[in-house]
Amino acid sequence: MTLWNGWDIALLAGAGYFAVLMLVRLMRTRRERLLGRLRGEIELEKVRVHKLKKKQAARAKK
Repeated sequence: MTLWNGWDIALLAGAGYFAVLMLVRLMRTRRERLLGRLRGEIELEKVRVHKLKKKQAARAKK
């Protein structure tokens, strides 16, 4: 069984902190991309619904 000294524990803690930090950064970037895409899709859907309602209103007037 290997005994761990202070440097081993410090390096392990530093590597763990760095790994978690990078994972959070990647997750935040992914979330922002996903939200941006969804916001764009929502805007396109709003435009589509608005055009559809205008078209239906024009048909109803005829």
